[in-house]
Amino acid sequence: MHSYETCLISMSGKVSLFVSASYFSDSAAVHAAHGMCRHGELAQVWRDDVCIHNDTIVHKTRRAFEGSGLPMSS
Repeated sequence: MHSYETCLISMSGKVSLFVSASYFSDSAAVHAAHGMCRHGELAQVWRDDVCIHNDTIVHKTRRAFEGSGLPMSS
């Protein structure tokens, strides 16, 4: 089992919840983080000092444009 930290961020950008827990895999930690999002929060999941999942607005926007063929500014 690995230790993870989950940070839920409200749409206003404030941290609404910070949780430390142990999970068997990265995907289990991410699934649990999304299960904690009840009011449109965005989730960040960390294993040690590595961010393994990030739902921040910048990342959501970048994912929406990937593969669309539209130019993206850096």
